[in-house]
Amino acid sequence: MTEKIGKVSLDLTDYSGKDLYSEGDAEDVLLSIVKEHGPEEYNHQIMAHQSWSTLYHLSDLRGNIIDFLPVKEGEKVLEVGAGCGAVTSALVKTGAAITCVELSKKRSLINAHRNSGCENLEIKVGNFQDIEKRLDKDYDHIMLIGVFEYAASYIDAPDPYRTFMKILLGHLKEGGRMMIAIENKYGLKYFAGCREDHLGTFFGGIEGYEDSAKVRTFSRDKLRKMAEEEGCSVFEYYPYPDYKLPVTVFSQERLPYSGETDSRGFNFDADRALLFDESAATTQIIEDGMFPFFSNSFLFELKKGSSGAESDRVIYSRHSNERSPLYAIRTDIIRKPSGEFSVKKCPLSERSEAHVRSLADKYEKLKAYFEGSRFAANHCSLSGRDAEFEFIEGDTLERELIDLLKNGREDVAYSLMKEFSIFLESLGRDEDGNMSVCDVDMIFSNIIRENGTWHVLDYEWTDLVKAPCGFVFYRALKYFAAACPEVSLLDMCIRFGIDEDAASEYEEKEALLQQRIAQGRLSLIAFDAIFGKGAYTLKEMMRTVEARGRIERAKLYFDCGEGFSEGNCCYTEGRIIDRNKLIFDITLPNNIKALRIDPSDNPCMIKLFHADARELSTNGHKINNDTIYFGEPDPQMIFDLRSYNNTVFHIEYQIGYIEEGFQERINEVVKKATEKWKGLFGGKEIYEKVTLS
Repeated sequence: MTEKIGKVSLDLTDYSGKDLYSEGDAEDVLLSIVKEHGPEEYNHQIMAHQSWSTLYHLSDLRGNIIDFLPVKEGEKVLEVGAGCGAVTSALVKTGAAITCVELSKKRSLINAHRNSGCENLEIKVGNFQDIEKRLDKDYDHIMLIGVFEYAASYIDAPDPYRTFMKILLGHLKEGGRMMIAIENKYGLKYFAGCREDHLGTFFGGIEGYEDSAKVRTFSRDKLRKMAEEEGCSVFEYYPYPDYKLPVTVFSQERLPYSGETDSRGFNFDADRALLFDESAATTQIIEDGMFPFFSNSFLFELKKGSSGAESDRVIYSRHSNERSPLYAIRTDIIRKPSGEFSVKKCPLSERSEAHVRSLADKYEKLKAYFEGSRFAANHCSLSGRDAEFEFIEGDTLERELIDLLKNGREDVAYSLMKEFSIFLESLGRDEDGNMSVCDVDMIFSNIIRENGTWHVLDYEWTDLVKAPCGFVFYRALKYFAAACPEVSLLDMCIRFGIDEDAASEYEEKEALLQQRIAQGRLSLIAFDAIFGKGAYTLKEMMRTVEARGRIERAKLYFDCGEGFSEGNCCYTEGRIIDRNKLIFDITLPNNIKALRIDPSDNPCMIKLFHADARELSTNGHKINNDTIYFGEPDPQMIFDLRSYNNTVFHIEYQIGYIEEGFQERINEVVKKATEKWKGLFGGKEIYEKVTLS
């Protein structure tokens, strides 16, 4: 049985008639969106719905995980667990024949509608074990993107993961490639306090998963060993921040440099703890060569059989598709069979082809503009739809400066920055004082120094705006400060004589530049600010714990005629009953005059249910006859016991704590009500009388 959605075929031969996996109403929303809106509108739909589901399924960043791979027109691709088609949408653009396998018909409909104009797509709906019997045996590529970890859910075998891998390799032609994208069991984000992606628990994977969990992720070594034991050669990629919404894909041949990662802590699906500074930890991990072990995700390429002829290999891919489609591109570093390297910029849409083609003209303009100066534009030539650049060996100026600062050579680092600014000022200007040919992106990460020449690597924003060299230098400092925690932008501005007015003017110009590049398109950073989930630092959590202390304990002071003192006090334990209600039976010393009870060391609210003495004095604020608000530390309740005849004092109360922000607002109200009282008593501490109802 086959159903057609536009040009897409849905093969329902093995469909049971019931979707066994569903996100419920969220999938109805997605289906409605893809029916009524084109891909160019998805970014705004994500903003309109503000949910992890719409972001995860509709963001075109999802396709970044595979769009740099060598999938060619006419090849055969099998995508298992295609879901709602986020990766499929990138695959169909290659011109290859795409076969998807998906358990859910609803998800397959979403996939089909978003790709309805693609005649190179077939979707097989049903259980993989049923469909697998009818799959071809000669696929050039097999894609498992966020699927391998679920093998135990649909493979009935003692070792479902190895069995699943073996079955799929049987459908791959000799020399073909299988790509597995999966979370790293030991990803740094899990140690730092993110919940395990599948279980929603803290440290679920690190602690080995529960026996009942139908999901498993793996360490780098475990996954590699499994593949090699099946006769595959393995090449490792490390998507960053992870494989779900990757911006950069590093590899075993091109690991990140210190300062190259910004440790994006996005968490849209669940709140998280933040146990340490991930950015600082990532820097240390990179410098110690441990990034492959701690990478949040993996993309493993498993090549079947003999390696065959060597071909071009993308070893690094950075995507710039959080901007307007006019400027959406991808930058790849490619290792050629000869061992040489090149850099390519590739358009990610038809609309950005003109932007990529313009790079050759910009090269010629900058080449002439830089003549006679220390700068040289990196050579650019057009190759089909792409722009190809010379690969220049060496550390960028950013890398050079970071190393100098880390080694205590600030004078050399700042001397280099000053030299850079002098070279900028020597370039030609127009009648308005702007750079005659303005490359605003001459930031330190785009400069490599070699034999006295300062090579400008990336110049795609040349003449997008007109600006003075001061703005270009300010941008270089701004982006360096973002990459290097050892410096601050303010300190560098002061050092290089950029005053507050100039910095403010440059920030406004930078904002306009970014608006022009984005043209209304919202980035992950913007989405995170709007509907990202909470992140709770260890400091905040400890503050909460300390504020609550041990609610079953109170500090007692006894006045036996000499007043209260630290020499005559003790702690006592109470009994906790329903809803944190505390009961204390306090044995009193002989000749006691007054009893002071400090229920906590921190601001709190006390609801008194019973006390053997009905009247008390307190440094808190009476809310009503049984509730007292303590807006400052060291809350006190004082009972006059001169007429009390029992040897045991019985009290019952409930204690509650107030969020810091709300507490400040209450304190303002209390302050206004009590300031005039303190004035009458010369600013002395006021103890308010409370009579229990």
